Order: sequence, then C-alpha cells, then structure tokens
Amino acid sequence: MKPIKTSNANARQYVQRREEFDANNTYARTLPPHAECLTYRYVVYSYGTHFPLFVAEWHGDDGKVQWYETTGRYSVTTSKHRTQLHPLQQTMPMDTDRMRALADYGIAGVAVGMGDLEDIPF
Repeated sequence: MKPIKTSNANARQYVQRREEFDANNTYARTLPPHAECLTYRYVVYSYGTHFPLFVAEWHGDDGKVQWYETTGRYSVTTSKHRTQLHPLQQTMPMDTDRMRALADYGIAGVAVGMGDLEDIPF
C-alpha cells in the first residue's frame, strides 16, 4: 500500500495506528521480519533513515508492542517533529546509534551489537 500523504500536524494519528505516511521532512515505514530480525518494526524518521525518532517493535499478531524513542541531540525542527509525532505511548529511551540498529535488526540485534555499535560502550 502506498504511504498516506499528510502534514506533520496531522501525522500522529498514523503513528498511533502504525500506518505508513509521508509528511514534511518526516515519514514512517513498516519493516518486515528478515533473516537477521524476526520482528516487525514501525519506524518514524525525521530527515531520513539516519535519524529514527520512534520505533515500535512487535512479533506477528501477539499484540504486544514496545515503543522506543531517541534520546539523541536534534535540531529545533526535529524537536518539533518529536512533539508532533509522539505516539503518546510509554517509550523506552535509546541513543540514536542504537535506534538505527533497532530499526534494522530489532532489539535482539541491539543486544548483540549488530549495526555500527562497536564504538559505543554498553
């Protein structure tokens, strides 16, 4: 299905339902499981894949969703994106490098250090 076109001000409803959208310098995509990640991830990006703001992760149809939120430093504009797109659910804070690994490999991938985490002390 093609992502919904919307404004940042109206995008929260799509984030809360984990629906793909394209807005002003923000967008969200659902990433399916693959060989290195057995979970679904819904990722909300600000200005590209280098900066995931929020990630929701879940296993198939079990209904349990865990939300993560970046703690990375960001611009005034990205701060506004964060406010506009927050899912209004409990989130677990995570630095930007781990958020990128989470988007690609899920929380299990973060736990084993997949992605570009070799320079980050655990």
